[in-house]
Amino acid sequence: MEYLLKSILCLLLLLLFHRLVLQQEVLYRFNRFFLLAAVIGSFLIPMVTIEVAQEEANSLVLEDVYSEEITSVEPFQAVVEMPVLEGENHGADKVQIPWKEIGWTVYLIGVVVFLVRFLRNLRLIFNQVNGNLNVTYRQETLVLIPELVSPFSFLKYIFYSKNAFEKYGISEAVFLHEQCHVRERHSWDVMFIEALLVVFWFHPGLYLAIQSIRLNHEFIADQQVIQRLPVSEYQSLLLSILSGQQVFALGSSLNFPLTKKRFAMMNKTTPKGKKWALIVLSFSLILVSGFLFSTKVVADKAENSQSTSETKKSVAFSPSSQNLSTYTALYGKYQTQINANRLFSTFTQEEIIRMEGDFRLLELGFARLSLEERRQVKRPSFPFAKLTQDGKVIYKKIEDLTEEERKNMAC
Repeated sequence: MEYLLKSILCLLLLLLFHRLVLQQEVLYRFNRFFLLAAVIGSFLIPMVTIEVAQEEANSLVLEDVYSEEITSVEPFQAVVEMPVLEGENHGADKVQIPWKEIGWTVYLIGVVVFLVRFLRNLRLIFNQVNGNLNVTYRQETLVLIPELVSPFSFLKYIFYSKNAFEKYGISEAVFLHEQCHVRERHSWDVMFIEALLVVFWFHPGLYLAIQSIRLNHEFIADQQVIQRLPVSEYQSLLLSILSGQQVFALGSSLNFPLTKKRFAMMNKTTPKGKKWALIVLSFSLILVSGFLFSTKVVADKAENSQSTSETKKSVAFSPSSQNLSTYTALYGKYQTQINANRLFSTFTQEEIIRMEGDFRLLELGFARLSLEERRQVKRPSFPFAKLTQDGKVIYKKIEDLTEEERKNMAC
């Protein structure tokens, strides 16, 4: 969940910068790269691990002596409290809502719906390709459709009304516009985002990204046309075909929502110096996003050389004025450890034992805090239960305990 939240926030931040800054300038081809990089980067950046140095003033000093308080602590046992209502029959089974199963069911239904939608759109377009006349025109493939539709393109095909083509041919502006979509392979950008939406259909950033990508495609194609034709003539042509009906979701079409912004961009220019400044700023923002949304790990040079016996060492907390800062530092390191392998692997028994020792140290540190200080921090929790199976001690996540194991541990 944390990974997805970071991914969504990262993409939204980059898209906001594009919408407010880059989209206002004539940087169309760079914007295409930036938008695709923003989407891909938003999924990769949260996987990056960055080591950060811990300040000595906030670090906890471990003494090389055994603490009497630690040795007096009984072996840790996770206790799951089972609240009992007055008058409740202890033998009756409690009704529990399977939220996890419900969540996965909703997610999989969404995946199926979006996969069917994606495949249906592909089938509709290729049915038009296979079921209508294909004509080679100036080295491009025209698909002549009997219905009255607005011109659009997909992959290597340009779709055009058959009746209009037979009577008037295809106008130079329309052909250049759609030819640009075909030759620059704009359809692949759209299909890439649509494929991601099959898996991440709940991701709001992807919907905003595909809108920006489509609009930027239109900017690129418009620029290609106005380099060879007058702007006023081209704008008049766009207005004249607004009545065409575009029903193919994956195609690049001239009927993409025409706004004052699109017309205004046709007459706009951006100085070369400003272009380079914005490019540098864009890369800087990507680097900043990489730091903000990556996974932070406190660097510890001696970590690999520490043995599990360190779990018995006591924490030399400084005077009461420093207890809060030292506890907070150790708590942050502990939380980093227990969340380190949450995505791709599981903890070893040795790692869990080491974390159990750190948990005991945190419990002692929490006990030394004043009442006011305790209100400012969270009490540590150990996410594993210690069980005995077949004479062996094992650790198991508390949320994975069976009902029988919960009842046994509550006794």
